[in-house]
Amino acid sequence: MRRSWRCCASGRRPARRCWARSHTGPGRDVAVAGVRRAALDGRHHERGRGRALRPTTPAAATACPPREADPDTALRCVLTAYLGAFGPASRADIAQWLGQPVGIFGPALAQLEVVTFQAEDGRTLVDLPDASRPDPDVPAPVRFLPKWDNLLLAYERRERVLPEHLRRTVIGKNGDVLATFLVDGMVAGAWEAPRRGRATMTLTAFGRLPARSRREVAREGEALLAWLRPDTASREVRWAPG
Repeated sequence: MRRSWRCCASGRRPARRCWARSHTGPGRDVAVAGVRRAALDGRHHERGRGRALRPTTPAAATACPPREADPDTALRCVLTAYLGAFGPASRADIAQWLGQPVGIFGPALAQLEVVTFQAEDGRTLVDLPDASRPDPDVPAPVRFLPKWDNLLLAYERRERVLPEHLRRTVIGKNGDVLATFLVDGMVAGAWEAPRRGRATMTLTAFGRLPARSRREVAREGEALLAWLRPDTASREVRWAPG
């Protein structure tokens, strides 16, 4: 099945990607990393010490293999997990995230039930058939991402979520990745909240933000800070000067 998908060519990332990340648990990346290792080195995989993958779509419910899985099964599982979180995506996107050429995972991808889209720039994208794909004009809520979040590393063309002019600001030469926040599905600033000392979150905008967006970011930051620092009732969310 081939369809056009206009938001890819414009660089706008569909809102469901932000929402999907907000519904994943702390064990998700641990589980996916384990499946990926099993797929690439041929070893049997025991899931993250009981921390199972929380799927973002019904099809992703099969993403975690049984306690023992052969490399081919593990590779199909990790591809399903990737598309469940980051699809629609191109084969180049998958190769970037997996760290392997298309020839390694291409046969496994061909065995999956997927739908195919044609982006306006000519790229072919694949996705799970039952994944939600809201119109790109649907408003995306503010979301906070931790350091090294997969969302910023999961695509060959990261401008779908990270504007190119901010790439060197967010991703350092040493590979360090800032903790960031998204406004309308795009990286718009960074945040920092020490786990010790005063319970303070500092927000840094990378550009001019409308007053409404600043209020939404601050409100989301307050909720996150309350979760990070339940040890105190005295918390502060503040904007960095500039």
